[in-house]
Amino acid sequence: MKNRFFRNFSQINENLPVLLAGEGIFLALSEVIVALFVPKELKSTAALGILAGVLTAAAGSIMLALIIRSALYKEGSRGAAVLFILLRTGLVAAVLLLCLLKSPKLCVAALIGMLSEQTGVYLAPAAARFRNRKEKSDVQNR
Repeated sequence: MKNRFFRNFSQINENLPVLLAGEGIFLALSEVIVALFVPKELKSTAALGILAGVLTAAAGSIMLALIIRSALYKEGSRGAAVLFILLRTGLVAAVLLLCLLKSPKLCVAALIGMLSEQTGVYLAPAAARFRNRKEKSDVQNR
C-alpha cells in the first residue's frame, strides 16, 4: 500500500514524494527538539504549531505539483480554470490557518513548521542522483 501511495504522488510530479518525505523528516526532528529543549509551558503550543505548519507545507507542495501539472497538461480554458481554482484554494487555506492560529507563539511555531518545504527541496537533487543511478543499473542488468 505504501508503494501505491507514493506511486500516486509520483504520477503527479516525480519529486513530490521526496518533498513530502523531507517534510516528514523535518516534522520528526523538530518534534524531538521540542520534546527535549522547549520549556514545559510552551511544549504543546510549539508542537501543535509545528505540526500545523508542516501540514500546511505538505498541502502546499501537493497543490503546487497539481498546479504545475494542470498548467502543463491541460489545454484551453479548462486548464486555466483548474489553475485558478487551485490558487484560490491555497489562498483560502492560508487565510484559514492564520485565523485559526490566534496565539502569536502558535503562529511562530507554524511558520517554523512551514520551513519544512525547504528540507524536501534540499533532498530532491540527492534523490534525482539516486534515481539516475538506479535506472542506469537497471538498464545494465538487462
